[in-house]
Amino acid sequence: MAQLAGLIVLLTLLPATVFAALNPADLLRAKPVYTKFKITSNNQAGEFQRHKGELRQPDPYGEGELLTRFELYTVPTSKPAPLVLVLAPYRGQTFVDRGYAEALAQAGMHAAIVAVPKEAYQQEQGIDYINRFFLRHTINTRTLAYALQYDRNSPIKVSRIGLIGTSLGGIRGSILFGIDSRFEAAVLIIPGGDLPNLIANTVLAPISRWRRRLLGIMEGHTPSEEKREIDLEEVTAFEQRLRPHVQIEPLDFVRPDSNDRLLWVRSKNDNFVPRRNQDRLFNAYAAADRKPPAEIDGLPLGHYATVLAAYLRGKERITDFLTTRLCSSQGFRTDR
Repeated sequence: MAQLAGLIVLLTLLPATVFAALNPADLLRAKPVYTKFKITSNNQAGEFQRHKGELRQPDPYGEGELLTRFELYTVPTSKPAPLVLVLAPYRGQTFVDRGYAEALAQAGMHAAIVAVPKEAYQQEQGIDYINRFFLRHTINTRTLAYALQYDRNSPIKVSRIGLIGTSLGGIRGSILFGIDSRFEAAVLIIPGGDLPNLIANTVLAPISRWRRRLLGIMEGHTPSEEKREIDLEEVTAFEQRLRPHVQIEPLDFVRPDSNDRLLWVRSKNDNFVPRRNQDRLFNAYAAADRKPPAEIDGLPLGHYATVLAAYLRGKERITDFLTTRLCSSQGFRTDR
């Protein structure tokens, strides 16, 4: 692991072609490395404090630095308390994420909201975009958890770590939970597996635009032709072309014997994270543990409606689940 940590530092000097020969799974699990961690502001918000901060670290592709901005809700205690990362969906932080963070703080847990920067959706156009996206934004979120737990400038003391991830945040959360046993509990809201199939079929706007551009590049279409509807044959062909290039896959990081640490939410009639992709990841965990994870069911809704219903109808259960796993004496110890 020490060699891998040194390798991360050297990545800033390596071209992307050299990185391609490295093992993404090793990089995801390597000891976190960062260059700057600071709290930029704080204010009192009722029973808790709300801070804003940023983390800078070497880009794993050697393209400068990654900047992660976060919003941290802290409880007034000098003793170690659980930390829950709230991983926002692709549209960024919403009132739902803030609502979870406030509920967690009121229950005695620190909470950090982490959103992917908007510019991350516009930077990449090549076929390796998915690898770059998930590697960068899994490493930087994992590094943030490490800094909040161990950096001397952190305003909190951390006992255990959990996460709530919604949609894109749920996919990122499933990878984090799978690769790092420091995450002792996770609430996954509409995550999915088999990324090549998911990405070939989603109607999520940034991915859809990227997919259309690549289809135009691959097939020699003119810009005007790129605007036409993409047929099933093209989607299937795109999935086949994409599959060899996706090295970071939630299905590859399923943690065995961990379903008592998971709470799941699935949607129906979902064009953003298709139900079949949700089921593939859910069933992989069920098979790995010989039983399915706990689930908030009774939400036969589309994507956005399920996110909202999970919050309005399930927030108390989500908070209780994390409290039981992270706060009680029955919780699992987190070792450095």
